Amino acid sequence: LVGSLAIVLLIWSSGQWNVAGSAVGVKALMIANGKVNITFMEALSRGVLCNTLVCLAVWLCFSGRSVTDKILAIMLPITVFVMLGFEHCVANMYFIPAGLLLKQNPQMLSAAETILGQAPDLSGLTMHGFLVKNLLPVTIGNIIGGGVLVAAIYWFIYLRRTAAEPIRRFMTKGPPTVAADTSVAQVVEVMKEDSIGSVLVGQVDKADGIVSEADIVRKVIAAKKDPDAVQVERIMSTPLISVDITTPIYDVYRTMTEHRIRHLVITEHGQQIGFISVKDLLKN
Repeated sequence: LVGSLAIVLLIWSSGQWNVAGSAVGVKALMIANGKVNITFMEALSRGVLCNTLVCLAVWLCFSGRSVTDKILAIMLPITVFVMLGFEHCVANMYFIPAGLLLKQNPQMLSAAETILGQAPDLSGLTMHGFLVKNLLPVTIGNIIGGGVLVAAIYWFIYLRRTAAEPIRRFMTKGPPTVAADTSVAQVVEVMKEDSIGSVLVGQVDKADGIVSEADIVRKVIAAKKDPDAVQVERIMSTPLISVDITTPIYDVYRTMTEHRIRHLVITEHGQQIGFISVKDLLKN
């Protein structure tokens, strides 16, 4: 709103509305007057249709790969909503305050009477008309159009099932375990035999930590230590953070991000049954 009002003042200061015998200003005045003289349902419906097109433009923009793709994708939906006279709350934060300002200019009112052939009825062009008759229903319509007709529908089509997908199919079930005093060299052999990138330290149902290929590379090889001399308990990641088997995928991502970890232990009925890694999630 502040930005829109700033543009109104800049246009006013530029004298743009006085161009062509004030025809530009008269047109801006009548656009604003028309916007506050529609019914609540008309404003609501136009708001729904408008932001549906605007949000589709955003969707199409993200679908484009090049700058040219994005520009062309945006142009059509935005052009259509302007041509059809649909209502957008942000656009109206400019148009109607502009009309309110022009209404206070006697020269502009005189020009409007001359151009239109009669004095326009501007009784509805007030702050009440702006806030209650236009901005309120249009904003509600914009939220419905963008949030329901676009965002919610695409979420339902593409993300609903994924968001609630059980993690059982992604996790490493009953993974190999090693004792805490096992050497890193032996752990590497276990990883090779089972073709996995991580092993639990301790028992499957009561692990004390987890060690991954990244731990071995960073803490042993990069540090130029002897894998046969280093016990796995010295490089394992601990304490372990666990999530239940019914946890949605998005919550698994969120937990990993919040704790800055790459592995989570999976539990079922309070018992550890496996683990899941960032690699598992990305791979699937």
